[in-house]
Amino acid sequence: MAYHISRDGATVRLPDTKTPRPIKPTPPNTIVFVYGTLRPAVNRWDVSPKQVARATLYGHRMHDLGAFPAITPSTPESFVVGDLVEATPAELARMDRIEGVPHHYKSEPVNVHTADGEWVEAVAYVYANPERIGNRPIIVDWVEHALGKNMFEEVDHV
Repeated sequence: MAYHISRDGATVRLPDTKTPRPIKPTPPNTIVFVYGTLRPAVNRWDVSPKQVARATLYGHRMHDLGAFPAITPSTPESFVVGDLVEATPAELARMDRIEGVPHHYKSEPVNVHTADGEWVEAVAYVYANPERIGNRPIIVDWVEHALGKNMFEEVDHV
């Protein structure tokens, strides 16, 4: 069954299958879905994994926690825009420390949809304390949202 999602008058039709097709990292690297301050366009931290593709994670919702976002599981039509990056073991360990795994975020396996129409297996940092979110604003794209909040002056993104 395909999902039809309306957002700002546009309808998005997803593929009929969620069978992931491999974007294979070079062993022992890991494909990670990043959606906030770890995105290459923001590059707020001293970690620069190789960008693989733009992607969308369905079934999750992103919340504005102030200086950074958090995602939590949600309904199938909810979605979050981000990027796939290929992280070396050292980059992944640094990203885990930045995200406060396992106390603040959990690293969980997810299937994401790339801009090229492929489903890909990755890991994502999901907020470990959803009960603390309260009534925070829900957003879709952190880069666009952060630009609107003037959180950084220049962003090189497409």
